[in-house]
Amino acid sequence: MKKFLISLIVGITMMAIGTTMLVFEIKEFEFVDGRSAYYGSDTVKTQTFRVKNQDLNIVFEDDYYTGYEWKYDESMKDEVRVEYASDVRVKTSGNTIVIEERYDHEWGVNDGMDFLNTFLDGLKHRKVYTMDYRENVVIVSSSQARDRVHVTYE
Repeated sequence: MKKFLISLIVGITMMAIGTTMLVFEIKEFEFVDGRSAYYGSDTVKTQTFRVKNQDLNIVFEDDYYTGYEWKYDESMKDEVRVEYASDVRVKTSGNTIVIEERYDHEWGVNDGMDFLNTFLDGLKHRKVYTMDYRENVVIVSSSQARDRVHVTYE
C-alpha cells in the first residue's frame, strides 16, 4: 500500500508539472488565420451599388458562416461597395444582393495529410493555424447611405 501511495503522489506531481509546462509553452504560440496557409490567399471581389433613388437589400442566406463588417468612407456619397472573398457565392438582382457561403469545394484524397503537415510545420515555428470558416463581407458606405442599406438573414 505504501508503494502504491508513493507512486500515486509521484504520478500526480509529474502530471501537475507537465500541465504547468504545457500552459507556459502554449502562451508563447501565435494563433494565425490558417485559411491562407491551407487554401492559398483569397481573392477579394467587389461590387458597387448606387443608393440615391433606391434602397440596397443585402440578404445573407447562411447566418452562421457569413457575417459582415461595416466601414465608412464619406467620399462615396450615394454609393455602397460590397467586398467579399472569392469563395462566397453572390447573386445580384437589381438593388438586391444575396450572399451565401459556397459549399461546393471538392476534397482530394491527400487534403487531410496536407492539413496535418501544415499544422505540424506551424507548430515548429510556434504558430497554430486556426480554421475560422466565418467569412466576413465588408460593406463600405458613407454614414448617410447607411440608412438606405437593409441587411437581413434568412
